[in-house]
Amino acid sequence: MPNLLQPCADGPARKPDYVRRKVVAAVEFDARGRHCAIQPIDHSGLYGFKTMAVPRPLRLPGHRSSPNFLCDLSRIALGLKPVGERLSHDPDLAAFAAFRDLHLTILRGANDTVVAAFLRFIEGWDPLKARSLADLNPLRDGLLVFRFQYDSGFVHERHAVRVLWRKHLAMGAPQGAPQAPTMVGTEAEAPTNWPFTWSPEARRLSS
Repeated sequence: MPNLLQPCADGPARKPDYVRRKVVAAVEFDARGRHCAIQPIDHSGLYGFKTMAVPRPLRLPGHRSSPNFLCDLSRIALGLKPVGERLSHDPDLAAFAAFRDLHLTILRGANDTVVAAFLRFIEGWDPLKARSLADLNPLRDGLLVFRFQYDSGFVHERHAVRVLWRKHLAMGAPQGAPQAPTMVGTEAEAPTNWPFTWSPEARRLSS
């Protein structure tokens, strides 16, 4: 596994594509894109949370419903709003629609069977039906990542995903734009505004 926190060698001010963040659980899916389980991440890390290298945040501070790539809060990645330390079955349809559209935009066309299964998962996921999934009940709100059933690694670590993520960042960064300081090892959210295509459904739900 390469060092995901190492920035690309295309300039001294280049920010890393991945940063360390505290992750609560992994959403697992099978080859047909069906939900299998939500597995808590080993909480033996700092302050009881596991930190791992994940795609750096896209969300602007104060924009709570805009999605991040392959690592986001439960209310965005699954469309389920938190109530205290538990998940509510009151769905956040607009937030999930934006999350789904971002990933369909970045990952569509990837030559990777796990990525294809993940896209089937998010296309088929329905927050309105999630209340029937017993494994959601003990899950605290927090950052989720995604994992193919029986894989030891995570979707965001796959080579095809890293290539497409890097391409997406490169396309969104204006030429000559000033770069913020590198934020390796923090949870700071990068002040970036990368474009992606919102579906008519996402626009309608967010209006």
